[in-house]
Amino acid sequence: MKEEKLQGKTALVTGASKRIGREICFALAGEGLNVVIHYNSSKEDAKRLCAELADYEVNSWLVKADFENSREYNNLIHRSLKIAGSLDILVNNASVFLPGRLKQMSFEDLRLHMQVNAWVPLVLSREFARLVKRGKIINLLDARIKGYDWRHVPYILSKHVLSVLTEMMALEFAPEVTVNGIAPGLILPP
Repeated sequence: MKEEKLQGKTALVTGASKRIGREICFALAGEGLNVVIHYNSSKEDAKRLCAELADYEVNSWLVKADFENSREYNNLIHRSLKIAGSLDILVNNASVFLPGRLKQMSFEDLRLHMQVNAWVPLVLSREFARLVKRGKIINLLDARIKGYDWRHVPYILSKHVLSVLTEMMALEFAPEVTVNGIAPGLILPP
């Protein structure tokens, strides 16, 4: 199988300014990819990351979007294309991870997690497939989707939904756009 050249391509990474998103940006830049850094409230962290990626001799851009505001996330792919000129990869990394047990969970808790962790990745992926036409989408899941997390019920339910959406999008968008999910294990707190 022919190895695909990544150098010079451009990736949009959601939730890029901290933790896993930040490390994904460094890994992509290390392979020679340009990076569109999405952030919501972490502007200073995003600016710092952008400056650090310059050491990799790649381009990077900042793009802000609040995933609780449809006006901001609905045009995120379009805005990213406009500032970067092209997109080849979408990494749906941004997520909400708030505690909530089954007995105490409210509909608002569930709605927030579903919107940010499942709905927005679907919206972004559909727009990526429609506007970019060819490329790769990677959805960040969670290793606990094979079981339960009793302390974070709204979160784990939203990741279950994203897992199913990932499989459905992989079939729907193929062969032009490939869609995969990555389910990391335990991640240490910041």
